[in-house]
Parts: sequence; C-alpha cells; structure tokens
Amino acid sequence: MRWSSELPFGVRTDDGWLEPRAALGSEARAYRPGRHLRENWNSAPYGPSVPAPRWPGQGVTRQGDVIVLDVPLHSDAEGHAGGSAADTARTALYRDGVLVGENAEPGYGEFEVPPAPPTAGWRRRPGAASPTSAPRCPRPGRSGPGTRPARVTCRCGPPPGTPRATR
Repeated sequence: MRWSSELPFGVRTDDGWLEPRAALGSEARAYRPGRHLRENWNSAPYGPSVPAPRWPGQGVTRQGDVIVLDVPLHSDAEGHAGGSAADTARTALYRDGVLVGENAEPGYGEFEVPPAPPTAGWRRRPGAASPTSAPRCPRPGRSGPGTRPARVTCRCGPPPGTPRATR
C-alpha cells in the first residue's frame, strides 16, 4: 500500500472548520504491514527545498529557452514540501547579477533566457503570512532529458537596495 500525508496549519472559522494558511506534504511511499515507524514533521529549519519531482517541471528546470522555478518555499527539516498563503510575494531570476525576470508568485516563475546555458539564481520574499526562519538553499536539479543541469543559488530576504530600516 502507498500512502501520502499532509499536515495543514491555519485558523478555525466561526463554524469550527480549519481555514488553511500553510501545509506540509509527503511523497507517497510504501508501508509494510505489521511494521511500526515514526516520522518527524514540522521540525526547523524551514525554507525552500527541491524534493524529488512529482511531475515534469517541478523544481528548477530548463525547458528550451525557458527556466521554470516551481519550488516549495516552506519545507521542514525532514524534507516535507511545504507552502503557505502569502500577502505579498516576489520570485525573481538573475543571470550574472542582472535581473532576467520577476513575478508576484511565491516560488514559481517561467523566465525566458538566452540559448546559452546560464548561471542563474532566484530570490524569494515571503509575505507577512509566511513563517519566518533560517532558509535553506535548494540543491540543483536536472533540467530535463538531454539538457544541462541548472546552477542555482538562493538568497532569501528583501530585494537588493531595500533600506535596512524596512527589513
């Protein structure tokens, strides 16, 4: 039998239902009958991760002349992929320190790049509803069949040039 789990976090509505604000999830895995096992969930540090892709294009991939970022931003130390609702968000792709593109989606973006294999990095800025903690940088993932791996650097925090008083 294969089983996956999800651990939602949120606030209770007046009717007593959970209004999810964040969640952690596990990959489907096989469990053997008669065995007992313990899993750790929701342990620090929390931050971006690149789990095993569950569908083509998940993680950091290059598809022709487009780099696709699809990264869970609030995963736990055990590698459970996680995300949260965000009041504001920014995902940006840089090449050699120059902004290639950006959008207001947390941890997701599709960015056109020149045909040459780039050295790229991404930055994220979670909104007020996001958990705060020390971030972890994702490890590079394969770009897809017949393509080169992407080199990924991670800098989490306000965009460059933000005055220190507003950080």
